[in-house]
Amino acid sequence: MRSDGAALIGVYGAALLAVLLWGASPVGTKLALGEVSPLGVMAIRTVAGGLVGLVLALLLGIRLPPTNREVAQVALAGFCGMVAFPTLFSWGMQSTSATHGAMILACMPVTTSAIAYASEGRLPSGLWWIGCAVALGGESLLVFGRGGATDGEATLGGDLLVLSSTLFACGGYVIGGNLQKRGYPARAITFWGAGLSACLLLPLTPWLLGPVDPTLWKTATWMALAYLAFGVTILGYVLW
Repeated sequence: MRSDGAALIGVYGAALLAVLLWGASPVGTKLALGEVSPLGVMAIRTVAGGLVGLVLALLLGIRLPPTNREVAQVALAGFCGMVAFPTLFSWGMQSTSATHGAMILACMPVTTSAIAYASEGRLPSGLWWIGCAVALGGESLLVFGRGGATDGEATLGGDLLVLSSTLFACGGYVIGGNLQKRGYPARAITFWGAGLSACLLLPLTPWLLGPVDPTLWKTATWMALAYLAFGVTILGYVLW
């Protein structure tokens, strides 16, 4: 019983740290968008983080899953989390505030579990519905309340784009979770999903960045991009 309790604490602790890392990603994205386009932010965070994930997979001797179907699922999970999510998220953050973005991201555990229940054809327990109602009620007050200091930066369109991005990310988590249930390690899904996405985007990166000179970017921009690529894309996903 004691070991089970310690393991449960470890699980929730890792999830909490992942949410905290992701909670700061709207601030990092807003900083990066000051000098980089949304597609550029997506390309840099995915390619840089994904190449690190690919190197880690190779160094640790982590192989792709044995069947083509499972490889396709790893690639799909990576596309959802590493391409679709950061693209929509970056576009949304152009039209909303960092506060709104963080509050919407905080809903991801609820959204992930809802997608998981739906994919399994199961209904959640009554306690789950009560918890979600409390959580989403508080989120709604924080996100859609118009009395805050950040209202001038936030728009409904931006909020909806950020919300749409989380649906892709949560779908990727569920795909990865199903693979893990069949015995494929979670970190393998993260490293290979990120690596395959990076390989897909690497040839397109100059076009996605557009006519810019990265040598002119501020230090804060580079730090924000590094945080998004390594803190969010790699460490955050491994913890989750």
